Amino acid sequence: MTDDKPSSCPYFSNNADCLMINDGIYIPLPQHIKMFCQRSSFRKCHHYINGCKPGDPVRHEEH
Repeated sequence: MTDDKPSSCPYFSNNADCLMINDGIYIPLPQHIKMFCQRSSFRKCHHYINGCKPGDPVRHEEH
């Protein structure tokens, strides 16, 4: 059985911006990217928590 949990935020784009933001653009600081966007701890990011919709496959799995 394989572990299908993402190891980084599925809403972090290749352009280093956050796709969870609908109004404008949010470019996370390098520290935020290292702490949340590029790690499985992205589920603790306030943008991720506030932007998730019920039924999202990776919603709040580590809370």
